[in-house]
Amino acid sequence: MRPSLMLLIACAGIVLLTIPAFRFPFDPDEHLLLGAVDGTTQWMGTPGDVYHFSSGEPADVAGRVRAGAFPWFTAPDWKYALWRPLASANWALDHAIFGNARAGYQLHNLISYLLLIASVAWCLRQSLAPRAAGLALMIFTFHPTHAEPLVWLSARHTIDAMIPAVLGLGCYIRWIGGGWRPGMWLSAALFIMSMFASEAGIQTIAFAFSFTLFGIHPGGARARGGLLLLLLCVGGYTAIHRATGHGVRDCTGYTDPIEHPLDFMINGFIQIRECCARAIPGLASLGLGAVGATVLLILMAIALDGLPGESLKRAAWWPAGAALSAMAGGGGVPEDRMFMSPSLGFAAFAASAAAAGWTLYQKQSAALTQTRKIALLCGGVLVMIQICASPVAFGTAIFNIGANVRRQNAVVCSAGVPPAAKEVFVINCPEWLLAAVGGDVRARAGEQEYVPWRTLALSRGTFRFTRAAADGFELQLLDGRPMDVSRFRNINDHPLRVGDEIQCGAFRITIEEAAGGAPVRIAFSHRLRLDDPALCFLRVENKVLDRFAMPSVGESVLIYNE
Repeated sequence: MRPSLMLLIACAGIVLLTIPAFRFPFDPDEHLLLGAVDGTTQWMGTPGDVYHFSSGEPADVAGRVRAGAFPWFTAPDWKYALWRPLASANWALDHAIFGNARAGYQLHNLISYLLLIASVAWCLRQSLAPRAAGLALMIFTFHPTHAEPLVWLSARHTIDAMIPAVLGLGCYIRWIGGGWRPGMWLSAALFIMSMFASEAGIQTIAFAFSFTLFGIHPGGARARGGLLLLLLCVGGYTAIHRATGHGVRDCTGYTDPIEHPLDFMINGFIQIRECCARAIPGLASLGLGAVGATVLLILMAIALDGLPGESLKRAAWWPAGAALSAMAGGGGVPEDRMFMSPSLGFAAFAASAAAAGWTLYQKQSAALTQTRKIALLCGGVLVMIQICASPVAFGTAIFNIGANVRRQNAVVCSAGVPPAAKEVFVINCPEWLLAAVGGDVRARAGEQEYVPWRTLALSRGTFRFTRAAADGFELQLLDGRPMDVSRFRNINDHPLRVGDEIQCGAFRITIEEAAGGAPVRIAFSHRLRLDDPALCFLRVENKVLDRFAMPSVGESVLIYNE
């Protein structure tokens, strides 16, 4: 099948699978970024820097805590500022054109993903034979982990970064491997552009390092110059990132390679296994994961030992690039969107192995031993499972994302917040965005004017709520477990201890019991009576968020949320 036809089939399939996403509503995280564009957010994002959630300056953080944007247990220097200027510009552009019509944003995302598919097709042709390149494109296009950045707008920065990075990789391969001199300057410009879109661009640049170190090329001065160029690009990005004050601190949900390089490397090494587990999504969907990927590689090694074929030789550097890419992304935040770039390497290698095996079987079938024939057959079956199962898994992932978004919006908008409420307190909410952006979601849905939603506990489990006074209560997480504060506080640097008091405007939190630097039992008091119409208390129970019926003074109530 011609590569152009494979590209057409891949694009058509993605368009069909993405159609349901045009009916998705904005999810809480998207509301957060949209609020930065139109100036309604209570966080620190701006139209040109929508992913700048917190500066880490104590005065700024304290002000956001008082305003209700950050929870009461936020560390005084909590910093979450991701430098993504080009991705931010895309948000501003879409808002200027489409306003609050999410379908327009989704159309932009779909076009971007189609451009990425075309970019990947061109890049693969610089390194692989036509048959292997076409097969790799199909494997990459329908990898289920790509559904998240395609239909979850908050992760669109991954696609924004990967398009120029993949084009830059193709130019780099032509320069290092074929001496095409314009490729040096083009690859440098495209790599820089990718990092300006998102730190995820570094993941694809990892393949350029791998090609230089392990690929087939003349080597010598050109290869050394290539390594120097890559180091200058990444080093320059790091310097600008630090100089502009961006980065992450006091948050265990994201490990900043600049702030904590050792932790980042350790996390990244651990994520190689997770990357392997997701590398062959057709097998992962059957529960085989890393085992299936390992079996596939072993079968291919047995089948092709001694006669790997030129296409397989030319693809040998792709798995190493995938491992480096997994370390570069998984060290920061090991979520689906960070496996988009590594999946390119596994797709290229699996397709090359399959194509080489088929060529070997066609030309030397009579000379192959029975063992090698069986290995070739089994490896081919595994690749076919991958190709057939991936689009189904991709479509299922899109459906699940849509169902979760609708559930989150329904949970917030049906929470029973009265019009008279001026402050909303969420007693227990394991999904922190529901509480952090609940006021924004309701305001954009036309439910009421913006009212801050304040989170008291971000934990699953059973809570005991005790009304201690007319204006206060105690909240305890049972079984002795501490409450989860990790997203907003590093308890090693900023532990919470018994007796600590946090004053947040009209209310005060006192730590009455703690374990390992995190609270187990807290006391809450407000300057108003708890049954005042200006106050509204919500609780999550059995995955439902609704109005909490305040008990009488001295009474206790159990809240279940496992």
